[in-house]
Amino acid sequence: PRRARAKPVGSLGALEDWAARLAALQRPYWPAADRPAASVRAPALLVFAADHGCVLAHPSLSAFPRAVTLAIFRTIAAGGAASAVLAKANGASLELIDVGVDGDTSTAGRADAAYGDVAGGARARDDKRSPSEERGVGSEAERRPLPTEWVSHAAPHVRVLVRKVAPYGTANSGTAPAMSRAQCAAAMAEGAAAVRRIVARALPADDNDVGLSAAATETGAASAAAAAEGEREAGRDRARAARARRQERGANVVCLGELGIGNTTAAAALLVALARPLPADTTRAPAPRQPLRAVDAVGVGTGLDEAARLAKAAFVERALARHAQLIAAEGALGALRALGGLELAAMAGAVT
Repeated sequence: PRRARAKPVGSLGALEDWAARLAALQRPYWPAADRPAASVRAPALLVFAADHGCVLAHPSLSAFPRAVTLAIFRTIAAGGAASAVLAKANGASLELIDVGVDGDTSTAGRADAAYGDVAGGARARDDKRSPSEERGVGSEAERRPLPTEWVSHAAPHVRVLVRKVAPYGTANSGTAPAMSRAQCAAAMAEGAAAVRRIVARALPADDNDVGLSAAATETGAASAAAAAEGEREAGRDRARAARARRQERGANVVCLGELGIGNTTAAAALLVALARPLPADTTRAPAPRQPLRAVDAVGVGTGLDEAARLAKAAFVERALARHAQLIAAEGALGALRALGGLELAAMAGAVT
């Protein structure tokens, strides 16, 4: 039998915080990280991928070219990247979701994949402007392709989904909002839909479920004939119980990740924007004497030298200044669409 332990509250430090959070997520009285079958059910990893227009206009923002987004996407789809390997090692499924990769992802992870030029369409354009900027962000000409999805041939635990909100990624946040309102909302909706899909994943009903559903139907029919409201409600209760049993097979632990060259530039810009109190923000504590500076938030990414890091910080400060009015008017969502990425918006939607 379990016994309560006499200990000061908080004496286990971070471990105690983790246990409390795990209990809140799992909702049992006793969280069980050491018994995956009892506590963690069908864990899933969602990885959203998209390109950033700022890197197309300013390649020095990243140590790697924009085309690497597509190359890594294909590697994950084939089960060869760290995210796919770790997911498999921990018995987790992985959904790799293209919400705006600049390139053809329709063959990633398929048995008949013919990759061709991994640079996609990015290197073919010499004017450093994304198609979103050329046509106007969110214009009617930028139509979304039909959604498609498939299970990876090489890595059966990986499912690839094409849900392009913008086919070439975001616009250059240094000169225009990265996303239109419609694009930002669509990306957030894709993130929310992905979580619903994973959590409510319903496998085919087992024999008991079929029996319960059939019994519920028969009871409902008999009750209707007899006009007995109590019997009809009993039938509905049994049907609901059968559905609940199937839904329990869905994931109860969902991890989020993202992929996209230029993502750290967008993330740093968002961090600085959200750390600076808005003019009309009365809900936060008084502003610190020195607001967070871009130079303190921007890192080296995947291998920039110090000169390139400082140039990256300068770009972030310019983008913040350019979109200051939009952010002041629209708040956090304005910052997200002005400075963020489609994959970051999808992650935001996944947790809302």
